[in-house]
Amino acid sequence: YTYEIFKKTAGDVSNSYMGVFVDPDLGNAQDDFVGCDTVRSLGFCYTVDNNDADYGAGPPIVGIDYFEGPLDDNGNELGMSSFCYFINSGSPALADPDDAQQFRFLQEGLLTTGNACTIGGDGTVGTIPIKFAFPGNPSDPLTGWSEAQEGNTAQDRRFVQNSGPFTLNPGDPQRISIGVITLFPANYNGCPDIDAVFGVADDLAQNLFDNCFDIIDGPDAPTLAIRELNNEIVINLVNNQGSNNFGETYQSVQEFYLENLVAVV
Repeated sequence: YTYEIFKKTAGDVSNSYMGVFVDPDLGNAQDDFVGCDTVRSLGFCYTVDNNDADYGAGPPIVGIDYFEGPLDDNGNELGMSSFCYFINSGSPALADPDDAQQFRFLQEGLLTTGNACTIGGDGTVGTIPIKFAFPGNPSDPLTGWSEAQEGNTAQDRRFVQNSGPFTLNPGDPQRISIGVITLFPANYNGCPDIDAVFGVADDLAQNLFDNCFDIIDGPDAPTLAIRELNNEIVINLVNNQGSNNFGETYQSVQEFYLENLVAVV
């Protein structure tokens, strides 16, 4: 999905943000956890265990990736500047935003109360401020804070991925493109390895976007060099210079019997 915003009137708007609101409801919404990958500008949702009321065993992971974000005043792409979450019918600090001010707090990487999100627990009880909620890999406690490692109570999570601040100039569009990635991991246990499993799928999706969805060509067919011998045909597979397989070799040998002939490959 690609969105462009324009300012058609005179005057600049400084400290602008673009945000993506996501209500994932991954199967049964009441057993959801969320997190983010700050390197990939990725927000994701996963279930607390391997048994979802709607999907059953082996539920998926869903993620939203900033394929491209707005540009700062120096022309550099901003990417994801903060990742905030809140809960349907949650506590005041984690409740759904009700007005423009609370949405603005979220865009700035804060809780809806305007207080900082903090590392640890559900993000409201720690002392170290952070703009990215749950940036750790759920399967690896050494990578940092995640819901799975904290043992939080799964609930109906929503999240906002933000990009900013930037200056919105008259007639100068700012654009954001996002992609939705879904993956059913093998042997799901409620602590998915985002980097090794889901991250690989996200990298492939980002690469497709970066290359205008031009799918990479498959291997070129080799040239067949055929020699006829006494009661024998020898076929060599040759990758000529200019082939995208040039330099590759074929080492295995297998005999195929065709009636009274033997083909050696």
